[in-house]
Amino acid sequence: MAQGAGLEEKALMAVYSGEPIEGARAGTDLARGTQGLNELRFDLFALDYGQSTDVTLAVYGPHSKPVVALADAYFNFARNRRFKVVVYEIRHRRPEPPPSPAASSPPKPATAGRAVPDEAATAGRAIPLPKSVLEAQRIVQAEEYLCGTHDEAIGIALRISGKFALPLLWPEEGRHDFHDKELKARCLVHASESPLAQYEPPERIDRRDAIGSQEMRRAYQKTKQLIEDRPLARRQFWSGDLAQAVAELIEEHFLEQVKGWLGE
Repeated sequence: MAQGAGLEEKALMAVYSGEPIEGARAGTDLARGTQGLNELRFDLFALDYGQSTDVTLAVYGPHSKPVVALADAYFNFARNRRFKVVVYEIRHRRPEPPPSPAASSPPKPATAGRAVPDEAATAGRAIPLPKSVLEAQRIVQAEEYLCGTHDEAIGIALRISGKFALPLLWPEEGRHDFHDKELKARCLVHASESPLAQYEPPERIDRRDAIGSQEMRRAYQKTKQLIEDRPLARRQFWSGDLAQAVAELIEEHFLEQVKGWLGE
């Protein structure tokens, strides 16, 4: 905070004395000061809140395209922050396969980009989700999976671990509306602290009419090139890059959350 104040004083002294201001250098110094100030804010926040390293973020919707796009935006955000992220496909439970013979042939390698059994699940099976008819299947090659469409999926869940993962991503919970010429669709983002084995999906989320009455979190209007963010109470220009826009809004909302906690 002192560094930011010092920069402001230097700028004012230069203005009143008539000395030239080196724009590029002043801008760089100011950016460094702002970054340092924000890091201090986050450190103070961590003293009380903790680092809150784990969150399960699930994206649901009747249309695969926006579900995958939003899940991919969260995946890229987590990767860019160097978080650990594991992707799961949420789908209706499938009948259990018959027991394998005692002497069986070695398993074939997993097909890239397809859902495969979670390594921690009993006997290599998918994870049955509590209080639901759904199961979660881990994705081996998430990047390839998130480039496709998956009509059988009810949703996509991401288990994300990293510094401030929970307070960064929990506010994404709510209804996300997509509007463009081709498709008008709604997705529901659901956040939880529970790992997948204990994660409880929203009630009846597998029904096509399950999404609609929830409070809107954000609206993406591709034709109008606008994003409306309810918690930040504003509409802004959108170039169409969903991952970039979502990442910037997550970071901005987290900073505002920390400032509010500090009483600024």
